[in-house]
Amino acid sequence: MDKIRIVFLLLFSLNVGALELGPEFLTAKSYSDQYRSILVNKLKQMDQNFIRDINGPEIRYISKEDTTCLDGTKVEKNQALMRVIFDNKLKEDKYTEVRDYMGCNGKVAFQEYIEIKGINQALHNLSDFYASRLKLGAVKNYKNFEYTLFDNQGERVFSITNEVLSKENKNNSEMNFFLNNQLFFKRIINNEKWITYHSYPLSFSMNRNGYSINIKSAGRFQRPIMAHITPYNIEYYNEDQERVALAKFQENFTVNGFNFIMDSLLAYYPQTSFVTSNLQSSKLLTELRDAQTFLINGVQLNLVRNLIEEYIEAVQKGEIVDNRKK
Repeated sequence: MDKIRIVFLLLFSLNVGALELGPEFLTAKSYSDQYRSILVNKLKQMDQNFIRDINGPEIRYISKEDTTCLDGTKVEKNQALMRVIFDNKLKEDKYTEVRDYMGCNGKVAFQEYIEIKGINQALHNLSDFYASRLKLGAVKNYKNFEYTLFDNQGERVFSITNEVLSKENKNNSEMNFFLNNQLFFKRIINNEKWITYHSYPLSFSMNRNGYSINIKSAGRFQRPIMAHITPYNIEYYNEDQERVALAKFQENFTVNGFNFIMDSLLAYYPQTSFVTSNLQSSKLLTELRDAQTFLINGVQLNLVRNLIEEYIEAVQKGEIVDNRKK
């Protein structure tokens, strides 16, 4: 039976005060963070729920009991429930990296692929791999960049490409954003002063592990929208070339269905959950009780506000996870 999920509206986080290319400009990092955080949380849960073995460029998870995975695959005890294999190469100025995620059936469930031209050292090492790090903050410094998450059929699920458009000025670049093998956003940067976006229609279907989704939508805007960076301000323009507020500008970059698509890939693995001990929760409980006291007495409200901001940041980083039953 197909699983019925509410598809959440995902907003790229704001970086209001910075006069630089922050997440509001739809970067490789801000885009990948939205779906990759789901994968990272799954790996953290695998760490807690099963035995992790590390052997060079491979991470392996096993159970001391027979396990049935979400896709119905049965795995005997002491056999691999998940294997993640890392391989990278740097030849002259070209770097390639592959992370293969093997499912309960022993086959590749999905793959992360990176290719960079114009780099003089490896992007990631084994320590980065063991920590599930993905360093996409310096994409604009490379001649060419590609990051793609492929499914088990070799189809692009998510992808980001970036190309420098001018040999004389590396600040002129074009970044393309793909969802399920279709280009849906393009970002062009001119001298880091004018950022122009193009939006494209989407039409695709997915049916994987009982998850079915059909998306058919027009482009978010018919004519390009732009942002202009000045020494002291950032100006945002809609498709009619009218200035708009940052929040209005941000509405153009909402993306639907990341959780749903990632859940369909992670169904090749066993059910997992975060395990939190009372000791781990004691600091959180103390802070919440203190905040409650401050609110009741109407004192130290700045501390309460700061605490809420810290919690929001921790949730965004995956450091606090809501496991409440709905």
